[in-house]
Amino acid sequence: MIRVNLMPHRAIRREALKRQFIAVAVGVAVFGVAVWFLVHTMLADKIEDQQGRNRYLEEQIVVLDKQIEEIKKLREQTAQLLARKKPSGGDRRWLVARLQRFAVDGVVAADNEDVERGWGHALERAGFRKVDAVADYAIWLRQP
Repeated sequence: MIRVNLMPHRAIRREALKRQFIAVAVGVAVFGVAVWFLVHTMLADKIEDQQGRNRYLEEQIVVLDKQIEEIKKLREQTAQLLARKKPSGGDRRWLVARLQRFAVDGVVAADNEDVERGWGHALERAGFRKVDAVADYAIWLRQP
């Protein structure tokens, strides 16, 4: 029987399989890196877009907070103005009633004929007693 040395043939085949395995491994590694890079880039873009939207919302929130503060100030001013406009019921009515008591004799309402014609009593007849009485309530005239 003839003995054939198959060792060189096996070595050549082993080297070919080894090279083929290395080529496939490198191809799979390159493909994996490419897929990782694409996914990473896509996710980074989405994160950047979301961060941009978040920054925009934060800026708008700051603007709205300023507008809310301004609206609160305007409402406070409006309430203050309305409070000043509204007569303080009892105090002013009381003051008008008191002043009517101290009115000078002969002073009549504007729709009366005597006032329209210019007739009235002289200051001497008015009496300083009533003028002094009105002076007691002068604080109400300055600061109602």
